[in-house]
Amino acid sequence: PETINQSLRFEDGDSAYLYRTFSGAGNTKTWTWSGWIKRGNFDTYQNLFGTIDLTVTNRQNYLMLQNDGTIAFYNYTTSGYNYQLTTNVVLRDPTSWYHLVFVQDTTQSTSSDRLKMYVNGTQITSFSTANYPSLNFDGWINQNVGSGVRLGIGRVYPYNTSQYFDGYMAEVNFIDGTALTPTSFGETKNGVWIPKEISGLTYGTNGFRLTFADSSSL
Repeated sequence: PETINQSLRFEDGDSAYLYRTFSGAGNTKTWTWSGWIKRGNFDTYQNLFGTIDLTVTNRQNYLMLQNDGTIAFYNYTTSGYNYQLTTNVVLRDPTSWYHLVFVQDTTQSTSSDRLKMYVNGTQITSFSTANYPSLNFDGWINQNVGSGVRLGIGRVYPYNTSQYFDGYMAEVNFIDGTALTPTSFGETKNGVWIPKEISGLTYGTNGFRLTFADSSSL
């Protein structure tokens, strides 16, 4: 099994976050996000990953830990939600590392296959809200529509300034154009979901891997 030796500490009081500006559009129908997190503060809304474009009908597309510990996966404009998942599962253990995988693949013929969420290798199937995108819907993540649009990690850039992630992230992967399962990133050993060595992944146009191997201060 692989051991993850490095993580990045996000302190919400310091307004800490990462962002990336894409030079061109990637696949806006299909992508996978994977990351290991350990939570710090609770009882607040905290963004993990996503983007907001205020210049085009308030486009919002993000993954969020809500103030009750549930997980939300949204695509929204001023006219309403294009999709919305909110889990019944809660993440409220401050001692545990959680492996989260979020998949959008709107090319799937079955609506419930177009969005998938996994925690520690297990697909979440219990939702308090479940509205799925239309077939071949183009989301806002992976778009390139203006200089003010960036992909945020630990915050939805450039908005929601009070909703910073607080805790640790490790081994963050964004796969542009491919819908993957958690077995690309982890495995079960002795009944416990653990990381495994990542190899052979095709990251696509805008994909990336963050290992946080540089231990110097930012």
